[in-house]
Amino acid sequence: MGFKENQALKFSTLLNLKNEGSTVYGEINEYHFSLNLIPYGNTQVWQLTMLLDKPLTADAQYNLKKIHKINVQYSALDITPTYQAVAYNIVLNLPMSKEKQVNYFNNLMTTLTNTLEKEEIKNIDACGLCGIEKTDEEAEYTVYKGLYIKLHKSCAEAAYEEEKREIEKENANIKRLPISIVLAFIGAVVGIIPSVISMFGFGYLFALLFAICPIASFFGYKLGKAPLRWYATLIAAVCSLVITALVVIGFGALIAQAANATLADAFNDPELGLTGLLAKALLFDGLGILCSLGVISKIRSGKVSR
Repeated sequence: MGFKENQALKFSTLLNLKNEGSTVYGEINEYHFSLNLIPYGNTQVWQLTMLLDKPLTADAQYNLKKIHKINVQYSALDITPTYQAVAYNIVLNLPMSKEKQVNYFNNLMTTLTNTLEKEEIKNIDACGLCGIEKTDEEAEYTVYKGLYIKLHKSCAEAAYEEEKREIEKENANIKRLPISIVLAFIGAVVGIIPSVISMFGFGYLFALLFAICPIASFFGYKLGKAPLRWYATLIAAVCSLVITALVVIGFGALIAQAANATLADAFNDPELGLTGLLAKALLFDGLGILCSLGVISKIRSGKVSR
């Protein structure tokens, strides 16, 4: 069981809800919702999502923000031309205490569902994949890609088979892994250029500039069209660190050649400070990798679940 799955199990137990994989879901006052962990800065927070037919009025949203200190973010969910929903996305400001978390969530959902009912906002009853009503099959609520949504069983099965085919096709591209690794190195070389200019041109190191290197490396990997698995993130990070080290070592080699000395002598010279520069560059590159995790961790598990 992964980290998110474990957290979902604990959170669903705490709130007396259900979970499937990393998604917590439930129904309160006939309104259906899902809860998922999402990145928020350097941490992860729970986000509540509901699929409804229209947004709240400005007054209702203001009252929710005033009472529970939350912001409702809306996004249009157009899975098919015949299925349209307004996705309510609410980041939960959970207190530290588990007991207070339960009270906070229950109070929030009571206020929210009462507000929705008062404003005559309703769930979306159509199937999220086909968007139509079938006379011979009733759509039922199920967890699908982090959403608690109504689906026909036949539509869900068709989507499962399609995703399975895509995964199999992607897995077949493992033979392109060497090409992706080469392109990842080339991407890292391109991505390190701003840091090189800052480091040797102006004498400053910026962690955010170093974040460009792993991102460029990751996109280079993607250009090679190898499978986007966990090792894609690792390859991008390693390429970034290796290129950063090679740049500083190469700079030291130039200094050593000009002084008619060895590379070891150049790095052992305290006046040049090359050892400190290498350590600082690798540290900042590590920070850059952390800053870019939101991009370079966009991978697929290679598994498909029903």
